[in-house]
Amino acid sequence: MNAQQKEQFLSEIRQVVNVPDHQLLSALTNLPNDERYGIWTQISRRIGVSQRMTADYFHNTWSKQFFKRPHQYKNEIRELLQEALQQEGTATAVESVMGCMAQRHGNAFHKQELRTYIKRQAGKRPEFTGLQIDGLLAILANVQ
Repeated sequence: MNAQQKEQFLSEIRQVVNVPDHQLLSALTNLPNDERYGIWTQISRRIGVSQRMTADYFHNTWSKQFFKRPHQYKNEIRELLQEALQQEGTATAVESVMGCMAQRHGNAFHKQELRTYIKRQAGKRPEFTGLQIDGLLAILANVQ
């Protein structure tokens, strides 16, 4: 989508849903799937793009503005992930970390963005976490 189509998207969303801007996301996500599909079809015709492109833009770009970014929680995610990977496979560990983040932070994260971020972190070489460094420092302090 180009910049003009993105502006039109927001304008069309406002007209179709007819709620204040801060309620747009929850109003759209609470609609039944068939109604939401109808909205994407309607909006796509008005702005001149495919229904798929409209729905993808909503899910993968526009809606992310309402959530926290996972990279701001890198250390917390890596600590949880390292603990989970010691006990389970990658796929299960990713889901475990997602569950822990949801318990700690509620629905603060865009689920797909969080899942992708955790999977990328799982593929990286392990680093020492803050808790591990504190533990090593305590051990070294006792040795001297």
